[in-house]
Amino acid sequence: IQFIDADDYIETNMIDKLVRAKEEGTDLVICGYNCVYKKGCSSEVIKRSPTNVIYNKEEFMLHFGELYKNVFISSPCNKFYSSKSIRKHNILFPENISLGEDLLFNLQYMTDCNKVKIIGDALYNYTKYNNDSLTSKFKVNFFGNQKMLYIKVKEFLILNRAYTEKNKIFVGMSYGKNIIGCLGNLFHQNSNLTVKKKREVIDRIINDNSVME
Repeated sequence: IQFIDADDYIETNMIDKLVRAKEEGTDLVICGYNCVYKKGCSSEVIKRSPTNVIYNKEEFMLHFGELYKNVFISSPCNKFYSSKSIRKHNILFPENISLGEDLLFNLQYMTDCNKVKIIGDALYNYTKYNNDSLTSKFKVNFFGNQKMLYIKVKEFLILNRAYTEKNKIFVGMSYGKNIIGCLGNLFHQNSNLTVKKKREVIDRIINDNSVME
């Protein structure tokens, strides 16, 4: 199973490469991708390419933090899944959240992966327009959402005996970046928070145990 968003596009050889990698007995295939930022008639492309490698489960878990920090884990669009595994373990996208459901789906799927193939080629093109993305809007309780995802990733690594110092550092770096995003979100042009409320939220964020850690 492959996921492709309606406003994105893929390279002509993407499916062929994913299928060939899957035929090597892998449970999951991950590839690189391009971020295509559209502004009017012009566009800027940022390429994200991981290293070509095949991991067993233990090796994949040891490198999970680095892959997560470099934004190769969360999205389903740069991956190729086994429908058999999805059905066997009844893996679903949670419907009660609108930001981070992809990551939770992937964490559940990756728990039972014994062989992961990573393709360095950027085969998927993620298109981002100026004003139509969910990420460009003011997000209510953004910090609560990001804290929940951080805890889920931490629990995932602990469950798989991979909460190593290296993974802890990389996941912490990613969470730190997200915390800065949460603070910036308070000052979004569509935020209806008063100055007093912003101060209260900032105080709550910077004094949260997960942030202090």
